[in-house]
Amino acid sequence: MVQGRARRLFLCLLFVFGALFSAACDKFFVPGDVPDKPPDIYVLTESGEEIPAVRFGYSWTQVKSGKSEIADSIPPLAYEFDPIPVKAGEILQILFDKNHGAPIFSVDFYPAGSEEAVQFEYERNIGGEDPRFADNSVALFPAEESGIFVVNGTWPSWYNDGIDGEAVYAFAVSVGD
Repeated sequence: MVQGRARRLFLCLLFVFGALFSAACDKFFVPGDVPDKPPDIYVLTESGEEIPAVRFGYSWTQVKSGKSEIADSIPPLAYEFDPIPVKAGEILQILFDKNHGAPIFSVDFYPAGSEEAVQFEYERNIGGEDPRFADNSVALFPAEESGIFVVNGTWPSWYNDGIDGEAVYAFAVSVGD
């Protein structure tokens, strides 16, 4: 009789732990947790203003459901931006959506009137512990001259089982005194 109770208790505990383990492993597949499209990103100025970047073309797949969407658009350099007014050397930050920020991204800068990208320095806040970064921002860089910043975000399926995608965002800055 004791063995029967112990066996039932063991099976119940096994079931409970199995359910908890399954839920933990499936965390990226919670309904409503995987966005239908790439998340928005914002530019945060030193004054605390959050300006949405323009999202251009993207490819986006929800891995579990298999739902895919591809959007094509004009190249960012052909877009008529309303530039963000900033002071020379002002520090800008890129804010990704808190739960779905791109784990891999690059930033290119095109000076005003140029179609060639210029390399510049920016810092990433990988661990989220750098006090210079606000909230969930991931890149910190100075605005030295007017131009267009293009952000290429990638969500690889090997990193996040819920999403497989790429998206291009851009914003313009106008540097003044």
